[in-house]
Amino acid sequence: MARYVSCYRSVSRENYKKFCELYKNEELSFEQFKEIIYHYNAQIMNYCLETGDTYSLPRGLGRIGVQRKKTKITFTSKEGKTYTILPVNWPESKRLGKKQYYYNDHTEGWGFRWIWFANSSTNLKMKEIWEFKPAKVWSQAIKTFVTTLDKSQWYKYPVYIKSRNKDKKKP
Repeated sequence: MARYVSCYRSVSRENYKKFCELYKNEELSFEQFKEIIYHYNAQIMNYCLETGDTYSLPRGLGRIGVQRKKTKITFTSKEGKTYTILPVNWPESKRLGKKQYYYNDHTEGWGFRWIWFANSSTNLKMKEIWEFKPAKVWSQAIKTFVTTLDKSQWYKYPVYIKSRNKDKKKP
């Protein structure tokens, strides 16, 4: 069975052609089309970053927002072995000769990331196969935005508990 790519890009040439077919009276170049979509997406992301609120996507696609979560440094398995689950700082590890980790000292152990609330949608079918992956620029924008804020401002971002098995029924 062939695997299909599930990526959708709103600024593709295909979408531009569909737009031109639907709105024949509009004189819009592909570059202008891209600029409008990028500007609109930037407004949404900046709104979420500045206010800490979630944004409801059109057509019942759910909501997006910024999540604040305390990072766990270690966890213990059922066998009793303790694992460190922080990202490894490879350049520092090579220099010192032993593993070094990023401890998020600049954010006091808080991690921030984009989150998509598909369960808030009533129109989206088969929600569990869809995924929200923001552009790298917006994932990095959280870091620069949070590090320039006063530490008391971090608490405007809510702590969400997202469970994948919430909707599944147990036998």
